[in-house]
Amino acid sequence: MTKGDMEIKALEEDKTQVEFNLIQLNDKTRYTLICTLSKDEYKKLYRLKSTKEIWDSLNINYEENIKDHSNPNSKVKQREDKSMANS
Repeated sequence: MTKGDMEIKALEEDKTQVEFNLIQLNDKTRYTLICTLSKDEYKKLYRLKSTKEIWDSLNINYEENIKDHSNPNSKVKQREDKSMANS
């Protein structure tokens, strides 16, 4: 082996370790997100493989939910106001 081959092999091993670390981090993050979901949310999202897919889906769902709650004319906001008035 030449010195050049050893350097390339070392770079490949480093790259493999970095990829492994990223995969591990993605799995931990995915596990954390999945553990925070309700059963209904879990049923909708369990098929997604990457953390980014799960995060994007949750982000879209909750952005719509926040818009509904902040809009005074939305049906969700009207139901909340009505239930608060009955309490």
